[in-house]
Amino acid sequence: MKKRITLLLAIAMLFALSVPCFSIPAVAETDDGAEAVLMSSDGIEFERGAFDDIVKMAQPGDVIKLLSDVLTRTQISLHGDNITLDGDGHTIYYGGTDYIFHICGGDASYHGGDNTCDDKPVGTVYLKNFTAKFIADRAGGIKTYNRTSLHCENVNIFSDDLGHLSARNCKSDDITYTYINCNFITTGQAIFTFRPDQTLNIYGGYFESHTARALRVNDGMTANIYGAIFATRNLNSDSAAAKSTGNLNMAGCTFINFNGADTFITEEGKGTTIGADSSLILNTTEGNYSIATLLEGVKLNISGGTPASTSNTSIKFGGSVKDNGIRFRTTVDSAAIARANSLKDDDTKISFGTLIVPIEYLDGQTIFNEGVAKLVGCEYIDIKAKDGIVNELNGDVVLNAALVDIKAEHVNTEFTAVAYFEYVRDGITVREYGLYDAVANTASIAGLAVEAEADVSATETATHMYKTADGKYSPYTAEQQAVIAAYADLAK
Repeated sequence: MKKRITLLLAIAMLFALSVPCFSIPAVAETDDGAEAVLMSSDGIEFERGAFDDIVKMAQPGDVIKLLSDVLTRTQISLHGDNITLDGDGHTIYYGGTDYIFHICGGDASYHGGDNTCDDKPVGTVYLKNFTAKFIADRAGGIKTYNRTSLHCENVNIFSDDLGHLSARNCKSDDITYTYINCNFITTGQAIFTFRPDQTLNIYGGYFESHTARALRVNDGMTANIYGAIFATRNLNSDSAAAKSTGNLNMAGCTFINFNGADTFITEEGKGTTIGADSSLILNTTEGNYSIATLLEGVKLNISGGTPASTSNTSIKFGGSVKDNGIRFRTTVDSAAIARANSLKDDDTKISFGTLIVPIEYLDGQTIFNEGVAKLVGCEYIDIKAKDGIVNELNGDVVLNAALVDIKAEHVNTEFTAVAYFEYVRDGITVREYGLYDAVANTASIAGLAVEAEADVSATETATHMYKTADGKYSPYTAEQQAVIAAYADLAK
């Protein structure tokens, strides 16, 4: 049963991250029993029915739209140019053992060796707005064939194999793979592109592999990547958060090692280049990093710094009881702001926000972002920054997000936060997250009250000027001390 914590601000249903198979769900049904609808691109409905049947009916130019969560044991084959699968926020549970998606936008009749379909046109298939989870071992995510371009938007895939594999079929120029705010958590490589002359575009998102590289870009490929996070948990020195022999143009990308794995590797002497305007953040304490020597001019931060770090929690005092709460303060580095300003489209603005969840449901996980939250379809608190933004003289931006009206039964609940900022690039909203820190980003209001109550001085100072009941001095007014005492008395 899902646990619920009810707040005036929102309801948060949080979870523990895992990659093993998911249990078979009880999926919701529509009034007429239909799981999906087949329609034209301009919304004219052709057919409603079972998801597997609707997929088989799809022709080039059609749109498949989910009407509910679905459970299928049949591989989802999408063959034909300009086919769209729109999940409309639903979840696809897959019980097969091959790739969940078999996609061919080009010539679907050919599945052999190289070159026999080189003269065929490139077809594009669109996937958007759904989460896909496997309920069987060795189920992969997406496999594309035969002159196929792929466009994924707001797609979350959790698989026991590769996330997206582009197969070695046919001439590969003019093929483009685009991921917009996607999240892949996989056992194998999250994104594995084989062929030269292809283009890979990634806008935001989180890509994690448990046994291999999160990203592999091969010879001759060009990758344009903005604000994405890549992570690996593998201890094998041959694997890394990313490995490339292609041409990389990156901005605001973060590469994370878990358990001492290598962080980021490009192979010198194999044509690897990284654009001089790239900005990489390598968050590594034990693992190695290796950058080809020809990358002069690349801005590189090896210190583990983050574009947005939430490092201050405090009590938020309000005019009434319901306005009291926890304040999470985040500093967004001036360099990240400058980079976002240089990348964003004209006449657009940078926006900010903070996600908040009770930490107990994260079960010690090292990453928290929107994609990870969607692993079990949970809700979370997303506070869009409107007020509480401070522009520092050095160019940093400070965000203040407050969780208020915390009920008595939750005063000892520890809440944790991660901040983000967004900008528009090529008409696409890119969200960059700060790295999640389970210590610095976490607090309960009762715990904060105990710390505040202990913050006293024996003598009056410039910061401690308000007398306490026992004759010491506090930085808090008498009214604030009363609020602190009320919460501290409830601390466990």
